[in-house]
Amino acid sequence: MEGNKKTFFGGWIMTLLVIVASVLSMGCAGDINSRFASLQISDVDASAAELNIMDGATLDVDELNTLTGITSDVGELNILDGVTATYDEINRECDKALADSTTQTRCGIRLALEDGTVFISAWNGTGGALTPGKVYGVGYAGVSGSEVRIVATATTTFDIKTCVAYTAAADSAITWVQVAGICEAYVEGTTDVAAGDFLEVLNAEADWKKDGAARTTVSGAVSLDAQADNSAVRVTVFLIEEQHTIAGS
Repeated sequence: MEGNKKTFFGGWIMTLLVIVASVLSMGCAGDINSRFASLQISDVDASAAELNIMDGATLDVDELNTLTGITSDVGELNILDGVTATYDEINRECDKALADSTTQTRCGIRLALEDGTVFISAWNGTGGALTPGKVYGVGYAGVSGSEVRIVATATTTFDIKTCVAYTAAADSAITWVQVAGICEAYVEGTTDVAAGDFLEVLNAEADWKKDGAARTTVSGAVSLDAQADNSAVRVTVFLIEEQHTIAGS
């Protein structure tokens, strides 16, 4: 009886091994080959080193898809190398580039930017080229094409707005000038100016000077920087877009 059992199980095991060998050599082997073929590994040109670049990557498909549509080459992207400006600072410079346009042909256009700076287009009626950063008056005339004018400062009584030149526009040209917000303008520091002091401009002059710690009827701007040089230096100021007086001296 014991010998019959061994014979039976031995035969069964041999039969099983034959079946497995047949499957491996026929069905499974063919299926495995077909699966590898479906992966199209033969079409992959990347080397192991190139594939290993992805090792450790944690981005998902949505993050990867943010690159869709980018046509910049390496050189164009490298322009941003070292940039430390914020989104708002970049937008401000772009807005100023728009205001810097010399192709403006109409007076009286008002350009108000998100950061509070305001430009207007005006006709240069000073008799000479403008100096960027210098202070001028804003005048008006009933002449088509030069209704809003940039004029030299002159003694007035609370009825004029002032502006700061943004471009070196020629006489009789239409250009942008800044009338409100933060800008770079010339401030005379013979009388020391502290940050926060109000500023005025005098008759026939083109530099801001110290008015005082409190606003008066002649105040046209506020200095955001201290200025103690005995000359006119371009510093950061805040322009007040309201009419004010220009004193004679």
